[in-house]
Amino acid sequence: MSFGPGLFVYGSLRSEAPRPRATSRSAYATLAAAGASEGSATLPGRLLAPAWYPGWIGGWQGRVRGELWRLADPSLLARLDRYEGKIYVRELCRPRRADGRRVTAWVYRYVGSIAGVPVIRSGDYVQWTTAAGVTP
Repeated sequence: MSFGPGLFVYGSLRSEAPRPRATSRSAYATLAAAGASEGSATLPGRLLAPAWYPGWIGGWQGRVRGELWRLADPSLLARLDRYEGKIYVRELCRPRRADGRRVTAWVYRYVGSIAGVPVIRSGDYVQWTTAAGVTP
């Protein structure tokens, strides 16, 4: 059973994302234990690469590829807030599922500096890490 909005993830919390760091493995394990993936989704906006991790910003042309999760435990969001840190804020969004339906979900918006930060042009963090040889 789920509560409230789902969660749209676009970076290291995606099921197929590489996670060589212990913190990202732990955060994903927490998500997987308290939620269920509902498959791929997209969200309008742009994906940046402030470091090995991505940052989503809305209000831009483009599509960011991600995954939609249904959450069974409301305390999960507070734990993920700590993982994401102060350079992200959680806000509601309207991603489009693979079947074309829009849903309401939480997303972590990047609020750090964007000056000189590269854009992930594909909008796909997993593809970017593979193509660029980036090791998160």
